[in-house]
Amino acid sequence: LTAFHERLMELARASIEKSSEDERYCLHFSPEAQKIFIEHYNVLEQDLSPSGPLSAFRGHVSKKTENIARIAALLQYFSQGEGKITADIMTSAVVISSWYTDEYKKLFALPDESELQL
Repeated sequence: LTAFHERLMELARASIEKSSEDERYCLHFSPEAQKIFIEHYNVLEQDLSPSGPLSAFRGHVSKKTENIARIAALLQYFSQGEGKITADIMTSAVVISSWYTDEYKKLFALPDESELQL
């Protein structure tokens, strides 16, 4: 936990010192990370089909790939700083995002008929 706090302070100090005129740094996917991202995107598209398991959650899922990219960028910058987003980081971002999707489904799924009869 100490290392986590030290890294947060390091990033906070760097942010304060950075001028608004400084050039922004753009993170990019490594080829392996891009492959994982595209594969997950394709799975989500299939899951959004009318008979797919995520079809009832279109609004949430439509933003999921963007959120995966953001989570990956945060993980990359926090853990390694500037550089290409790695496959491991991308996989972690997909796992984190999937957890949030599962929680979203628990909160907003319509009850099935057995639950309605109680």
